[in-house]
Formats: sequence, C-alpha cells, structure tokens
Amino acid sequence: MSTQQVDRSAAPTLQGPWHVDPSAGKLQFSVKTFWGLLTVKGTFDTYEGTLNIDGRGNASGELVVSVDSLDTRNAKRDEHLRSPDFFHKELHPTVRFVVDAFSTAPGAEEITGDLYVGGKIARLRLPLEFSRSGQGLLRLKASGVVSREDVGMLWNRAGMIRGDVVLDGELDLIPGS
Repeated sequence: MSTQQVDRSAAPTLQGPWHVDPSAGKLQFSVKTFWGLLTVKGTFDTYEGTLNIDGRGNASGELVVSVDSLDTRNAKRDEHLRSPDFFHKELHPTVRFVVDAFSTAPGAEEITGDLYVGGKIARLRLPLEFSRSGQGLLRLKASGVVSREDVGMLWNRAGMIRGDVVLDGELDLIPGS
C-alpha cells in the first residue's frame, strides 16, 4: 500500500490505526437494467478493513469485501453475478479498495485509491464525509461511480444493462492497535 498526505490540521485527531467495524456499516451498489427501466440494488454484507494515519498526516488502508456476501434479494441473480460473467468468485473471491490518499481539508474531503475487481483495477476518487462519535468511532461515508467496463464486467445480453455502477458506503471505524 502506498501513502499520501492528508490535511495536517486534522491529522492529530485522526492519528493512529483504525479498524472497520463490520457490524455497523453498509456497502451498497446500484445499476440500471432492463434497458434502463429498473434499478437493481444490492449490498455486500461481509467485509473488513483498516485505515492508518500517522503523526505526519500520511494515510494508507484497505477494504476487503467478500463476493460471496453479495445480496440483491434475488438468489438466481446473485448466483449469476458471482459467476464468470461478472465477479467470477472462484478465481476472485474478494473485491479490494486500497487507499492511497485521504484528505480532510475543508471543502476537499475525499478518499482515493484503487478498486480491484477480478483482474481489473479502477482508480476511484470519492467525495468523503466523516465525523467522530462520542464513543471515539470514526464514521466515513463515500459515494461514487465506476464503469462496469473498467472493472471487466462486460456481460450485457441484448444491451439490458445501462450505465455505470453507483457505489455507496458508510463505515464505522474503531481506533485500535
């Protein structure tokens, strides 16, 4: 994992290692299908991750998501999404987001990194909302769009799937060692 600068004025309050609380967040996606008439929504329910911020304001981290935990509330569709037509879970059981920049500068809050889906890598720069709770948790919210083609999801029988995939994430991070 590489490192990048974050806003130094915020770094001391966020300094240290953080671990994703897998019981308190949500990872969602949506994509237009049936020629743009319907939106398929889904979640990934199993994931783990870390974010490390040092005293100089450098940050690195990784979020690892289980493809097996994909859920669109339609078992047949979920199995198709896990197949070689899409995620190919036998060869690629996880999706990873590797953070290499985390900015807390006012008006420029964002998280940047590489999204690894199968054998493909897509660069993502996501607007970020973050807050601290009274219990010391760090809540991160990020949303963005990724091209299906950029991550190798080319299956599209009769042009049924339209547009890019919208990603929404909300994670609670716990301070830790």
